[in-house]
Parts: sequence; structure tokens; C-alpha cells
Amino acid sequence: MSSSVLRQRLVELIEARLVHQTPDGHYVLTALGRQAHTALTPLVDWSVTWAAELTEPSAESGTAATDAPEIP
Repeated sequence: MSSSVLRQRLVELIEARLVHQTPDGHYVLTALGRQAHTALTPLVDWSVTWAAELTEPSAESGTAATDAPEIP
């Protein structure tokens, strides 16, 4: 990632009040950022599991799964 893209992303996170820049130039999560992290962690965990399941061969076809699972 280029430094200009990184800087733009950091500006967006600051404007969204998810991070702030300390006097020594570091970036840290705000209380809102910590809450977002807590809320999004289960979704990230689920997506990692889902991605792994997509690359595993299915029992029926022997190929990687490409269809969404049935929702009970």
C-alpha cells in the first residue's frame, strides 16, 4: 500500500472517530474503535471459517464448495 493511500485511510478512520493520532505520531483506537473491534471480531472469525470451508472438497462432488449452505 502506498503511503498516500495509507494516509488517506488513516484520515478516514480519524474522521469516523475510530482512531486518533497521539502527540508522538502513533495511531490508537478510540473507545468507539475498540467497540467496533469487539463487534466485528466474530464476523471476521466467521468469514475465516467460511473461506476455509469453500476451499475444502465437498463430500458429494470432491470439488471445492461454491454454493452457499442451506439456511435452516
